[in-house]
Amino acid sequence: MGDSAIQEGWVMFEGESVRLRALRSEDVEHHLRWRNDPKVVRWAAAGDPCFGPVTAEAIGRGFETMLRLSPRESAVFTVEELAGGRVIGMADYRDLDPYAGVATLGVTIGEKELWGRGHGGRVRRADGRPAPPARHGRFRRLRTCLPLIVRP
Repeated sequence: MGDSAIQEGWVMFEGESVRLRALRSEDVEHHLRWRNDPKVVRWAAAGDPCFGPVTAEAIGRGFETMLRLSPRESAVFTVEELAGGRVIGMADYRDLDPYAGVATLGVTIGEKELWGRGHGGRVRRADGRPAPPARHGRFRRLRTCLPLIVRP
């Protein structure tokens, strides 16, 4: 993990070609675009109206809240390509069970031209464990035993 990544924000995992890092205020534009794209909404959340479409105001309020929290508390992360740092998606933990040490990991690759190229699996493998097969080829919901380690 490079020093610049640590200095720019919290990095959760860094894999062979992707990095999971804390949200930044500039990520809001990507989330707004992805969550208002019908194809991304369909694949990312099976058309769940809570995922999208959403207004810029609603996304802004959500980001204000999440940016005040530590990445561990917000449990929402940005997926970047290592080469160049391009933002390509988002990942989140939910259904956290600290006693069992498990959580559900949701990964959405919002950049449609990258769909089917293995980026979701690379996010999952960023902790060094093999990824199970993707459902529907686009969105991955896993029950995982990832340690929730975040480095400042």
